[in-house]
Amino acid sequence: MTRKEEGAYRMKERICEALLHCLSMESFQKITVKRIIEKAGINRSTFYKYFLDKYDLRDYYLGQILEEFKQEKNYDFIKAGKDEIDDPVYSRNLRNSEEFIKKNSRIYKILWSSDIGSDLYGQMQEILRADILETILTDPFYSEEKLPYAILYADLFSCDFMLTIRWWIDHMDTIEFEKASNLMKGNMEKGFFQTFRDIMEGKIKVKI
Repeated sequence: MTRKEEGAYRMKERICEALLHCLSMESFQKITVKRIIEKAGINRSTFYKYFLDKYDLRDYYLGQILEEFKQEKNYDFIKAGKDEIDDPVYSRNLRNSEEFIKKNSRIYKILWSSDIGSDLYGQMQEILRADILETILTDPFYSEEKLPYAILYADLFSCDFMLTIRWWIDHMDTIEFEKASNLMKGNMEKGFFQTFRDIMEGKIKVKI
């Protein structure tokens, strides 16, 4: 990245942060470019150098959020058996995913609860679902007759993961993140996760 590109990137980040602040105060429909540039501490010409209007800014910002979410994916931990969940490789992958969510919790709390004309939460859940399914299809225990179960598990896990994160974000002022992490780990040790692993490993026979 050249110095000019870096400067443009930082300015866009500054404007996006101003938009986020405005969204924490009122709905997107009520926000004006004037409000955004006042919060960013820039003039109108600088704003229009990078964005056509507030809708263009919103689309860029949400696109950045989704792209970062995609890039942080690593769901190999779903290949772990009951006795492998605490293995450093798998536990590190799970922890990294959780820490990424924790780092961005303020952003998600605002965007998920704001009327921004886009279902960011649903889009993130779909990204997670697709990535988990892709990971399952590379599992050495996977076979074609298990595809319906793989799809079901991807749906259930992505829903459970996102709901748990959203629950923690809604209560993060009173509930420590570690408790949400323990809930997810407990689900992997005792919930449907292990039933799915048994299906994948042939411990539970399935016929389609």
